[in-house]
Order: sequence, then structure tokens, then C-alpha cells
Amino acid sequence: MNSISCFFHLIKFIPRIMTVMILIQINSFVLASDDLRITKWKILGPFLGAPRDGRIDHLLSYGGEKKIIPSDNQVFYSALADKGIVTWSELTDQTENIEIKYDNVDWDSVIFRFGSTGLINIGYATTEVTVPEQTRVVVLTRKVPVFFVNSQGYLGESYSSGFHYTPALLKKGANRILIKFAGKADRHFTFKMKGVHKEAIFIEDITTPDLIQNQVLKPALVGITLANTSLEWMKDLRLKVKGSDDFDESLTSIDPIPPLTIHKFPVRFSQKAVLKSKAPQKVRSLEVELFRGSEQINKHQIKLEIKKIDEPHKKTFFSLIDRSTQYYSILYPQDFDPDKSYGVIFGLHGASVEASHMAKQYSPKDWAFVVLPTNRRPYGFDWQDWGRLDFLEVLEQVKKHYPVDPERFFLAGSSMGGQGVWHIALHHPSLFAAAAPHAGWANFQTYSPFILQKSRMFSSPQILMQRNRAMMDSNNLFFLKNAQHLPFIVTQGAKDPVVPPLHARLFQKTLKELGYQLKYREIADKKHWWNEPLVNGIGADAIDNQEIISFLKGKRLKRYPETLSIHLYDLSINDEFYWIRVLRQHKILDETTLEAKVQENKISLTTKNVAALKMDVDKQLVNSDEVLIEWNGESHRHRLTNGKRAIQLGNDDPERNHTIKKTDYTSLKSVFFKPFVIVYGTRGDESMDQKLLNSARSIASRFWRVANGRTRILRDVDLDNTVIREFNLILLGSQHVNRVTQEIIRDLPVEIGSNRLKMNGRVYPGDVSLAMLYPNPLNPKKMIALFGGTSPDSELLSLYFLPIYSGSGTPDYIIFNHDVLKYAWGGVQAAGFFN
Repeated sequence: MNSISCFFHLIKFIPRIMTVMILIQINSFVLASDDLRITKWKILGPFLGAPRDGRIDHLLSYGGEKKIIPSDNQVFYSALADKGIVTWSELTDQTENIEIKYDNVDWDSVIFRFGSTGLINIGYATTEVTVPEQTRVVVLTRKVPVFFVNSQGYLGESYSSGFHYTPALLKKGANRILIKFAGKADRHFTFKMKGVHKEAIFIEDITTPDLIQNQVLKPALVGITLANTSLEWMKDLRLKVKGSDDFDESLTSIDPIPPLTIHKFPVRFSQKAVLKSKAPQKVRSLEVELFRGSEQINKHQIKLEIKKIDEPHKKTFFSLIDRSTQYYSILYPQDFDPDKSYGVIFGLHGASVEASHMAKQYSPKDWAFVVLPTNRRPYGFDWQDWGRLDFLEVLEQVKKHYPVDPERFFLAGSSMGGQGVWHIALHHPSLFAAAAPHAGWANFQTYSPFILQKSRMFSSPQILMQRNRAMMDSNNLFFLKNAQHLPFIVTQGAKDPVVPPLHARLFQKTLKELGYQLKYREIADKKHWWNEPLVNGIGADAIDNQEIISFLKGKRLKRYPETLSIHLYDLSINDEFYWIRVLRQHKILDETTLEAKVQENKISLTTKNVAALKMDVDKQLVNSDEVLIEWNGESHRHRLTNGKRAIQLGNDDPERNHTIKKTDYTSLKSVFFKPFVIVYGTRGDESMDQKLLNSARSIASRFWRVANGRTRILRDVDLDNTVIREFNLILLGSQHVNRVTQEIIRDLPVEIGSNRLKMNGRVYPGDVSLAMLYPNPLNPKKMIALFGGTSPDSELLSLYFLPIYSGSGTPDYIIFNHDVLKYAWGGVQAAGFFN
């Protein structure tokens, strides 16, 4: 159950990439060359779904997803189906790639009343597979967010990527398999099992740089993915890069990997010298060997492409978010001169698009680099949360390694990346001279409305308000005032069926009414994307059109504007705008505004919800050492001496140097924004220990799959001071089953008993789960996320609101019961934020 606790949040609901859901029972299979071919299915569905509405278990009437045994006598109720009833039906003669057609649904009627949001549905598929002996397998899935093998949940592939192999175990005899998936209208999916014999296998999810002709990569990084397919921990692992004519030998230690777990980690390597010509060879092989102790247990060849410096190519870097290997693509300026200073066009790709592919849609500029970050994955995080942080890391890489002018940074993007332009530019307007979104949607609510959410139907307004507070940063329209000094050029296809012109027109209306600088291009007869006419024979007209590029080229960042109008909400995203920084709010995650005006040596400030701020009173802003500040009607006189031009007003947090500032971590997801370790409990019985390890594995799998991320899993008995000092901790299990939780529980604002939980003076009786963010009592400069409960079942349910997806609405703490499996947020008893 834990591995699928938030699967529905992975779905972005873009029409061209939607998935659906089903149920399959397989009564026979064929074993050939280690492939387990399924030949017979039972299906059930569709059930009404909704975007971002948690994981609803539609099978609870018959034991739920983990326990149900399908029967022809079972009757289920569905708002989508004819007469509101669905039953099991058989599907045969399909093996790995399954197509489902629901004949019992009038999709035309649904879309007429609710639009495409009404097409979102859930379905199931189940089978029994019999094997003569215990068998280790890897499972390839496409458009299957989650599946179960013998009641154990596993994360699958929500989209169509081919790299997502999941290690699993089949017991001797009959094995029950349940598949659950989601999407719009009639769909298809892939489910394939393959037996494995090696204890560790390389997964074809490798993050690589490109090799450059006439240059030497020294050092460089790759990200390598291993799967431990065995039933034991793999320890004392090392990865050896074999020495060759092209590469130096090196050795990398690997963290211990739990059973049936996927682990991605960074590996450094060095190129010996400039590549010797082997034309027309366009790749070189980096040979790696996996050792356990002195025993070689596997080996692999990594293909590195060879590019010319003037071609788009990939660069890798070490991410401080999770200590992983990430990449960006870069296109050098035409006739590049390292002694010159260049602008930078940062391009944000759309859903399903690799950054390396997006780079090929631009033609070279003689005045700017073109740089394409990844959003962590082709779908990633909608350029929010980890996607936004990935962008900021790439920006710092560019400033560090290339001759660039920060006052000529430009932000562009298409589709999901167009939305990313709005999101990043409006939260960080003082980073850019201009912005150019193409086909960017406005926010989650307007793109895929929440009207059919069970959370909206069954939750109280007070509970939903906490979710809305945690999600507010994703509402791009709310922050449009921040574009006061940021010119936009907006491009939109008039016939776009994916992101309709309504979105671009909403932005146009508001920006024009504010009197801000906007150029709006709505192109007749164009749909979501178009290449022709190619720009200089290379660039796609949708994003590389000369009108767009000329608009950007003519702009320069105005670093010290004399007027400011700022709308902000979450200081952990950004607290600095041009020459002013908000240090503290009276109430975190609440509407905060700032109006500033400079006249000669006087600065007038009108603010709301600002407790402390700091100003950089550069001489470009006030050419005087005597400064008069009027803040909300109160006067403050300052004399600037010794060349120091900073002025602070109000009290910042006096404990800032000793503890975490609350605005560094404003909701549960933020604990995953910095390096973390997952610590699962081993105080319970053997069965509970294994289930908590499964929970840890599900977090690691999700973070790898969605964030291209690196994780580490530890038993509670293996936690040491180094980990406590350097990492946030994800604690799985209450004090009854986790030794670390037991050690710190007295310092936490919660009491977890048997069938009783107490927080903020209120008692919550019964089977109750908790997810909570709090400073680590063992190291007040780091955070913990505690997932626990008052019973074994509620301990495992506690990952239901795991916030590893974009636009998460999980606040600091959330208390809930098993009703979440029926009503999502309707099963939440309390939620909120600590002060």
C-alpha cells in the first residue's frame, strides 16, 4: 500500500500523455526465455477519478486492493458506468501490451458536462501466476503507476519511459498480481515480468555528459542506476571505472543497497587526453565493473556521445539537493570568443521532452548561450519544487563556468515549460531581463480543474484551507504583480488543443490591466507546437522565432528600480526581490505584499505581513549617505558609513544562528529539498520490520523515478552521528517500532499511544496516522519527517500523503484515518503549520 500512496499525483493530465486504469486476472502464463507471458485477464472499471486527489481504494467492499479475490458475484458502484454498476469482465489474447475499451460509458456525455477532467478514471487488473519455485523478477511497466504482487505494493511507470524496471519476488506456487492505473477515457498499458539470475543488475537509466572534440573532461560525473534483485542487503560494494586509452581508472564506494531496491549514485571519471580521431565513430565506451569485496558481480558499458563544441551537448554536475548527478544541455554562441561576455537564454522543456532534445530546437545566437535544465525528468515537477531548484542549480553552474552577463539572463519555455516560465519568473523576477513563455498553462486549477475531487466533496473548508495554503505557491496568476519590471513576450497557437489560448489570454488581460510590458503573439491556425518555418534551417519557429529572440536581445535587467510592487507568500521559495529582502513574516504562508518608492534620499515602504526586511541601498538607488525611510507611516533615519549600504528594519529571528529558520522549511515536502536519509524501524516483529523496509523502498523508488534522485536507506540501529549531522531524516515508524523515534519522541509536539494520538492539546482516538515535519531534536539545524501511527495498519498508511510530486498540498503535519482511502482529504482529522 505504501508504495502507491501518492501515485495519482504523478499524473499530469495532458491529453496526449494520459493514462487510464483497469483490473486483470491472469489464469495462465507461458514461461519462455525467462519471460513470464500473461495470456488471460480480468478487468474492472472505470471508476471516477480526479486530478491530485490521493489514492482512493475502490475495492474496499471486498477486502481492498491488497486482499481482494475477484469473483463474478462482486458488484461495484461507479459514477461513470451505465446504471452506475461495474463488474469483472474477461480479456484474452493480449499479452504484454494491453488495450482496454469501456463499452459501458458514454464518454461524449461526460466530456460535454465536465470537459476533459471528467474523463479521468481508475481501473484495475489482476492475475494469478504460478511458478514452480521462488523466482526473482524485474517488472517492466508503462502507464502503470502502481502494482501489487502478493499484496505488496510496487511503484510502476506512470508514462511510457522504457527504463522503469522494478525488482519483485514471486513465491513458489500461485502469486496474485493486481495492477492499478489511471488516465482519461479508454487506454492501454504494458506489464511484463522477466526472471533474473544476477544479484545486481544495471538499469538503463544512466545520466551522462557528452564528450567534446578537442577538449578533455577532467573530472566528470555520470549517474549510474543499480537494482539489487536479491533478498539480502548488498554491502561492501564498489564500482570500478576500467582504465583505457581514453579514461583513467577510478574506484567509487557505493552505499549499502537493501533487498529488491533500486539505487542511483554519482560516479566520477576522468578523460586522459583529447580524443584520438576514430572517424566516423561518434561514441566512446566507459567500461565499469561492480565489485562486492574482491568479487566482480556484474559489468556494463556506458556509451558517451562525442559532440563538437558548437553542437548542443550535455554537461553533468553534482547536485547539492540530494548529492546526485544531474545534467543540462548547452548550445554555445556562434563564433564563440571566451574573452567576451554573453547573455543566456534558459529554455524549459515541456512534458515528456528531454532537455537534450529541446536544445536541438534552437539555432545558435551570436550574443547568447542557450541552456536547457532538466526539471529532474522529462515529466519531473512542472518546473515547481525540485524542478525549480534544479533550474536554480543550473543557473549557478552557468555563472560559475561560462563568460556570462547576469544582467542578460532570459527565461523561455514551452507547454509545461511555458508554465515553468511563469512560475520561476514570477517568484524570481530579479534574475531575468525578460521572459518568453510559449503555450504555458496558468495553474493546476485552470489546467485540470479539481471539481470532481472527493477531497472537495467530503472535506471541511477548514481542513482544505491548510491544503490550499501549502499549494498557494503554484498559483501563478496570484503573483503577476511581480512582473512590474520584467518584460514578457507570450506566444500561443490559436488552435492549441493541449493548452488552449484561454491561459495565455488570462495572463495578457491581467498584465495589460496592470500596465506592465507585454508583447502578445497569438498565431493563427497553429496548434500546440510547430517547427516551420525553421529558423536558420535549425530552430523551431514556435520558440526560436526571430521576433521572440529580438525582443529578448534588446532587454537588460534593471537591478535597482525606483518603484517596487511585490506579492509573495512562501519565503522558502524566494525572499529577495531586486534591492529588498523580506527576512520574516508575521504569519508564514500568508499573503504578503510590499510597495516601495524611492524619491531622492527618501524610501517609502508600505507592507503587509512583513515583520523584518533588509535593503541594499546602493548609490544607483539613493545617491546619498543620509537616508530617510518611512515604513507603514513610521519614520527611520539612517546614516550609511564605511561604504556599507545595507539597512535592516524589524527583528529577524534571534535564534537564526542556532536553529533552523521556519521560513527555510515551510511544509512537509521541503524536508526532501536537501539531502535526506530514510530510517526505518526495526523494533517490531519480523513482519513489521519488513513492511517498514517496503515503505522505505517505496520512498526511494518514487524519488528515483520522479526526481532522478539519490536516496539512502538505513535501519534505525545503523544511524550514526555523521548522518545526523549532515542529513535530514525521514523516520518510518512511531516510537513503538523505530528506535530513533523512541529516542526523540519526548521532544516532539505529539504523543503517539496505542489507539490514541495527542497533539496541540487534542486527543485523536482509534486507528490514526500522522505525517509531520519538525526540527530534529538530535541536531536542531536539520529536520525530520515522521511517518507513524497508533497501530500497525496506521503506521503503514502514514505515507498516504507523501509529498514527492509538484504542487503538494501537505502542510507541516496531517492527522488522518483510513477514511482517506474512500474520501482522500475527507479522511483528514487535523492539519496545519507550526509557528
